[in-house]
Amino acid sequence: MHLDRLAPEEKDRKMMFVTFIVNQRLTYDTQRIRSQSATHQALGLLMCLYVCVCMYVYMCFRSQLQVSSME
Repeated sequence: MHLDRLAPEEKDRKMMFVTFIVNQRLTYDTQRIRSQSATHQALGLLMCLYVCVCMYVYMCFRSQLQVSSME
């Protein structure tokens, strides 16, 4: 599923969602950076990436289902 095949408003919504998640994560990291070890930070970042990928795949899968049900 490529972003350029989506409707413009769908693409904007996905990009806003991803940007929001990344901003939240960066804010969270900068607040906790002094009290965490590097290992914990790496684990937190990996978890965040995993969640973001899962959400992105889910959204793509859902929009794919909507497209195939319309045809």
